[in-house]
Amino acid sequence: MSRETLSVGDLLFEIQRSSRRKTLGLTVDRSGELKLYAPETTPREQLEKWAKSRLLWVYQKLAIKEASRPLPRPVGYVSGDAVYYLGRSYRVRFVADQAGPVHCRAGWLELRQSDRADAHTRIREWFQATGGHWIKERVKLLSDRYGLLPSTVEILDLGNRWGSCSATGRVNFNWRLLQFPIRLIDYVITHELVHLVEPHHNDDYWRRLEGLMPDYADRKAKLLEATREYDRV
Repeated sequence: MSRETLSVGDLLFEIQRSSRRKTLGLTVDRSGELKLYAPETTPREQLEKWAKSRLLWVYQKLAIKEASRPLPRPVGYVSGDAVYYLGRSYRVRFVADQAGPVHCRAGWLELRQSDRADAHTRIREWFQATGGHWIKERVKLLSDRYGLLPSTVEILDLGNRWGSCSATGRVNFNWRLLQFPIRLIDYVITHELVHLVEPHHNDDYWRRLEGLMPDYADRKAKLLEATREYDRV
């Protein structure tokens, strides 16, 4: 069965109709896809008119998503560069030799001089190994609290996304998320856990998220700000 879509200017909306729905709704999905929710019998002319009335809101949402894209990665590191872990700033320092690739101590991330050219890779590996375990423990804490249990938790490189949730119940998190303060990480975790029961960003989704995290809107706004400040690794 083909999708029903609606073109308005340079925008393409996917229409999702439901016999149970009484009002019109609109979401800008995580990937930037536009979805228009409507009662089953709503005429297309009415949908087009309503979508046009929401264009300013749509463009604002798309602009926010574009602004939240991570900054380009640095080519390399020099001593004194800042790296954030769980919201705290650590300075990079190169040492003559040490037992492992990365040591975290007293506000420093210490790397071997011989790894200077591969510093970005060594730091990423440290984030995934050390922080990956931390995120999985955090997911378990929150999922037990909410009664929303994922089938699997993975720490991956998700590009411009901080998290994702699959239809099979697997939740994925970007290893770069570990740069942020715990309060913001908890928002992303909770955001994805709610997708276990509400796959789409519709009204029911946001109501359920607010029920679990009443200040989610503030955390979401702070995450957008922090994306520009912290995303360095």
